[in-house]
Amino acid sequence: FYVNNDATVTVSNARIDQHTLTGSNRDGGGFYIRERGRVFLDNVELENNVATRHGGGFRAESVDAYVEITNSTIAGNITSSLGGGIYNNGGTVTLDRVSIIGNGSATGGGITNGGTMLIRESSVTGNTAGFHGGGMHFDGGSLTVLQNCSLVGNDAGSFGAHLAMALGPYAAPA
Repeated sequence: FYVNNDATVTVSNARIDQHTLTGSNRDGGGFYIRERGRVFLDNVELENNVATRHGGGFRAESVDAYVEITNSTIAGNITSSLGGGIYNNGGTVTLDRVSIIGNGSATGGGITNGGTMLIRESSVTGNTAGFHGGGMHFDGGSLTVLQNCSLVGNDAGSFGAHLAMALGPYAAPA
């Protein structure tokens, strides 16, 4: 699904499974949310999707992108670059009672956050990154809040099996 230009998509009690993107449109295997796009998912299984670049499960792109997911599972999604399950590049994402399980990528196996993200009462389990941030990877300048979450059994080839944070141009001065 490509959600853009003030479009709103609401999905409940559904399974979004086995979408594969290749070629020029290779971001956001399940969803690609851009400029003023809004996505609301409740009781959704976002599983086994593939993006050849970023966001196997979904990619949120731009400060106006908004995603809210409740009571859902993001599992088995893969990408060759950033965010096997989720890649947030500037958007606002809220996850409430979401299981992020068994996703994979080069960086941020479960999640790569480069925007604003609130994660409540959720689990990040069994995700894998070839380099760093098996469970989660946070880019410099991002804001991530974790409330009552668990990170278990994630793996990374280089560092940060559960969590890796990168300092970027927005790092606080010494």
